[in-house]
Amino acid sequence: MIDPLQKGHSHWQNIKHTKGEQDALRGKETQMLTLRIKNALKDNASTDPKVNNELGRCIDSGKQKNIAMDTILRIIRNTASKNESTREEIIECTGAGGLKFIIQAFTDLPKRTRPDIQARLKKFGATIDKQGTATRSFERKGFVDVELNEEDSRNHDDHIELAIEAEADDVSMETREDGIDVLQFQCNYLVVNQVRKYLESKGLNVVYAESVFIPIPTSIVQMSSDNMEKLYKLIDKVKEVEGVEEVFINAEPES
Repeated sequence: MIDPLQKGHSHWQNIKHTKGEQDALRGKETQMLTLRIKNALKDNASTDPKVNNELGRCIDSGKQKNIAMDTILRIIRNTASKNESTREEIIECTGAGGLKFIIQAFTDLPKRTRPDIQARLKKFGATIDKQGTATRSFERKGFVDVELNEEDSRNHDDHIELAIEAEADDVSMETREDGIDVLQFQCNYLVVNQVRKYLESKGLNVVYAESVFIPIPTSIVQMSSDNMEKLYKLIDKVKEVEGVEEVFINAEPES
C-alpha cells in the first residue's frame, strides 16, 4: 500500500558513531567493504556489477561512504585473485528487561567473531541467544534513498507512481541525519537491489540502499538516559569486532 508523501525525519535510522575518530572509522568502513565484497564474490564469481548484483550493492555502499573508486576496484581485484569468502552472520542477543540485539556481521571466521562479541556483551549483562529469540522483535525491511534537488521536477503523484513501478511498498520524503533531503522508498529487504537499479535506470541519484532491522513497536524498551549512554558505548565496542557491520536494538530513551 503506497501512502501519501509526508515530510519528516527517518525514525528508523541506525545508531551512528559520534566520536571524532574519523581515521579509525574510515579504516573500519574499508575493512567492512572488503568483507562484503568477499561475500558477494562467494555467491557469484563475476566481478562485473551488472552481472553480480550484490557486488553492485557493495560498490554503491563504498561510494556512499566516500571510499575512493580506486580503492574499491583494488579490493575487488585482490579479493577475486584469492580463494577467500565470507558469509553474513545474523547474531541474536538478549539483555535485561526485554532488551534485544541483532548483530549483522560479515566474516570468514564466525568461530572467532561470536566469542569476541560475547565478551563485550557480558560486560553489559547481555548474551548471545538462540536463533529466533531476537528476530521476532524486529521486522527486516529494505530502504532506498534518492537525493532530491532543485532539478527534480516530479510531483507527489509522480513519486507514488514511481514507487509502484519499482515494486516498492511505500515512499516518503525524509531528511537524513546528514541533512540531505531524500525520497525514501521502503520495500521487501530481498528486492533492495532490484528497486535501486530501477530507480537508477530512471536517472535518479541513489544515495543509500540497504536492509535494516526495525523494532516492532510493541517490543520497544524505554531506557533511562544513563542506561542508553551505556548501551551506546556497548554498541561502539561491539562494532570494533572484526566483521561486525551493524547493531540493531529495540531500545529508545525514555520520553
